[in-house]
Amino acid sequence: MSVAAIWPLMRAALNQAGPVAQAFAQPLPDAPAMQASPPVPQGLSRPVPSGLLALAQTATATTRDLAFAVARHAGALGWRSSYPVDEAGAFAGGYAWAPLGGPDGPAICAAGLVSIMHVAPGLGYPPHHHAPEEVYLVLCGQAEFRSDRQPARLLGAGALCHHAPHETHSLTTSDSAVLVLSVWRGAYQKSDFARRAA
Repeated sequence: MSVAAIWPLMRAALNQAGPVAQAFAQPLPDAPAMQASPPVPQGLSRPVPSGLLALAQTATATTRDLAFAVARHAGALGWRSSYPVDEAGAFAGGYAWAPLGGPDGPAICAAGLVSIMHVAPGLGYPPHHHAPEEVYLVLCGQAEFRSDRQPARLLGAGALCHHAPHETHSLTTSDSAVLVLSVWRGAYQKSDFARRAA
């Protein structure tokens, strides 16, 4: 199974990304049991993101193996969106994520949700929040990241971004797509978009 090949590279990338990422990697199993990817909810299936091999060329030494493994196995991953187009507009069409592990698989782990997220060029992931604590590890490409605790920062391959529970955060791509490893401490739940002031 493709996730079985990706999993050890994911743990290695986290363990090379510093103490915060290491703390997220620690509870993840070394060799989890595998099952089929969780089913994609109706209407939320997404095509395999294009250009992943070219994007992986922008990875750093610490993220290269994982970025290329995701690109090579992308066709076997269950790409999906969390948001219908009528809720998220153009963003819903240019964003996709694929689960690597969680209580429902494909790698079985009770510690939270591990996924890969791709955002196409020229898109903004609207400000959103969720109960689980989260880290983003940028595998390749770049984006501008914002949060309640951090001003806008342009982050590229190898950079880590930490979000506390319920912290509102967002990202915006410009000329480049971005491929991100996301790890949650806590079960999957759809993120809530932050309400805009009237």
